[in-house]
Amino acid sequence: MVLDDREFTALQVFVPEVAEMFARDDRAWHAIESWSANQQAAIENLYSCVLDLWIVDNGHGMPTDIIKNHWMVIGTDAKDLHGTSKGGRIVTGAKGIGRFALDRLGQQCEMFSAAAGADQIVHWRVDWSDFEGTGKVIGDVEAVLETEATTLDAVYRTSQLVEILPKALPERDGVALPIDYSTGTAIRIGLLNDVWDE
Repeated sequence: MVLDDREFTALQVFVPEVAEMFARDDRAWHAIESWSANQQAAIENLYSCVLDLWIVDNGHGMPTDIIKNHWMVIGTDAKDLHGTSKGGRIVTGAKGIGRFALDRLGQQCEMFSAAAGADQIVHWRVDWSDFEGTGKVIGDVEAVLETEATTLDAVYRTSQLVEILPKALPERDGVALPIDYSTGTAIRIGLLNDVWDE
């Protein structure tokens, strides 16, 4: 296991003994091969509750133009004009400021979104630590928005979410409908600022 300085610092906040588990060379922190069973368990637990938080929605997803012209823009009235989604869900949020709560939750953020019929996903990412520093303003920080020739299912498999995502909706009238994750939006918040153990 290899960690950069930020990952190591984030781990050290929650597991102080991590300093005994890694050694630094001139570029990165490398795991010491002689971990005890307790140290291995501590790191595995840390990865499950500290490093990443995922928010997954299996709705209609957003194409690039919606993300660029509405989701990334503060103060749009798109939700006032279109209060429900195509499927009848109430569209939440107002004024486009909720995404800044992501900064409070963790240092890194990625969003993956796939609309029906698309042969690619939209991938947005930002490193909130770019905001840190004296005199920084929002215009100094750039988020990356690109399309990728993959699927949300592939993202979920790579991120090992497939094992923990619910497979079916709660039963209604004795029937539990399967959940389709091929469209929707998923947000990954990385290097969390707090422990999420529940």
